Amino acid sequence: MKLQLTPKKQAILEELGISLFLKKSPVKTLQPRALPTLASTRRAFDSLNPLPIQQTVGEPRHALTNGIIAISANETSLKNEKNSSSSKAIKSLDWERVQHELASQVQGMNGSMLESHLQSCQSCELGTHTPLRYIEPLAFTCMAQSAETSTAIDWLMVADAPKRALDGSVVAFSENSQSLLDAVLKHLGSRPKTAETEGVRHVTHHITHTVKCLAPGQQIPSDVATQTCLIHLKQQIKLLQPKLLLVMGLAAAHALLKDTPLNNEPLGRLRSKVHRFENTPMIVTYAPEQMLRSGETKSNAWTDFCLAHSLTH
Repeated sequence: MKLQLTPKKQAILEELGISLFLKKSPVKTLQPRALPTLASTRRAFDSLNPLPIQQTVGEPRHALTNGIIAISANETSLKNEKNSSSSKAIKSLDWERVQHELASQVQGMNGSMLESHLQSCQSCELGTHTPLRYIEPLAFTCMAQSAETSTAIDWLMVADAPKRALDGSVVAFSENSQSLLDAVLKHLGSRPKTAETEGVRHVTHHITHTVKCLAPGQQIPSDVATQTCLIHLKQQIKLLQPKLLLVMGLAAAHALLKDTPLNNEPLGRLRSKVHRFENTPMIVTYAPEQMLRSGETKSNAWTDFCLAHSLTH
């Protein structure tokens, strides 16, 4: 009969004074055991359930994964934000340097020089990748002037961006918009674009844009492109010395009002008022394309044109 005693039962019998003589098992010879492989050690380690880590508020939590301390998502986000901020700061400093150099270069240009520079300008991504542009000649501003001959201009009309015509060329406005604008100017009694009056070469209006190049598709020009072109526009204003800036379109208005509290105001709140760009009076109104969309817009724009006319005549 084979007794099967557990250690507990054996201890109870010993307390009762009953001694048992059990047959000892033969001593087994220990055999060398193979060392665990790296893979088996890794599996054993992964099977362990680590104790929860006490997390302090505000400190990133580090989770132990496969023996490697993993960086928390919060810490990764902070590093990415820091790198992004550094990159933006570098780009900002680089743009300020480019802007300063471009302004110094453009500052001394006359009309023909500025026109030539604008035709081949590659100071932003639009000039580099989509060099289709509209620039009305400024050559008259560098003509030889005498005491009897001078140049004068009433309005510098500033639009958002040039448009593509049906034949693929780049124009100031679409055909219908240009026809409407011409009709408005005619009803105001505007003289031809160039006229001689008592020896004075008079220009009633000149059209330009805040962005000179044609943006691809319906793409909105970037802030860099707009601010680059604004450097050229400032030199145009300096050369033309208009009595008034007539700004047509919200994008153009925001470009010229960038550093003012009115930068984000809708066009409806900007129109029918006299603003100033540096030392030049400025009226904001709708673009000709917007005038074609509704009678109310056209009526409001007519009011703005009459206000501009009253300031310069």
